[in-house]
Amino acid sequence: MRIPRKYVITIALALAVIAGLFFFFMFSGIEAEDILSYTPQSLPLAALFFIAIYCLRSVVMVIPMLLLYVSAGIFFPVPWAIAVTYTGLFCEMTIGYCIGRKMGKDRVEALIRDQKKLKKFFNTMKDNGPVPCFVSRILPLAFDIISMFFGASGMPYVQFVLFSLLGVTPGMIPFVITGSSITDPLSKEFLIPLAVSVAVAGGSFLVLRLLQRDKTKTRSP
Repeated sequence: MRIPRKYVITIALALAVIAGLFFFFMFSGIEAEDILSYTPQSLPLAALFFIAIYCLRSVVMVIPMLLLYVSAGIFFPVPWAIAVTYTGLFCEMTIGYCIGRKMGKDRVEALIRDQKKLKKFFNTMKDNGPVPCFVSRILPLAFDIISMFFGASGMPYVQFVLFSLLGVTPGMIPFVITGSSITDPLSKEFLIPLAVSVAVAGGSFLVLRLLQRDKTKTRSP
């Protein structure tokens, strides 16, 4: 007897949540050194380990993303670190997008209503196109709920992935490079990427403020 596909998906998600909760309690309060201590010494196996963590994050946020960026920069050569991080982000975004498609727009929007920052952002943008997708990845918003939203709202998958990866790039690459030079925090290799990261964060805040101001002006008589 074949099990209906919807039940297979539900069971798989339930198992993923259980696994996520296990790792959440196992890794809560984790630091970069802890991640590296669990990482296999083989580069290919280590890459798979990091990608698996990103996949797990799509169901339960176990480890802060910035910590993963820095840890990848510490462990891998920079080109490897960037490639592994892009692959992990791609997997995490894809899983979130598919979960959103499965949940449907109404249920995802109910999640957004519980997130003040996300609610304010989408009230400001009022769109599910490339620009909101790109901007949402620059801002410090709930990463996986954003993926669910664009999946549930019907944004084309290729467009979603492209603009999501473009959006994370300005904040991701500086942190990866910072991790690669963290042993020498006074070096330009550490300070310049750190300054870029701060600039990106500040710029993101200004962009959101400008968008909110423009919306307020549009509403004014």
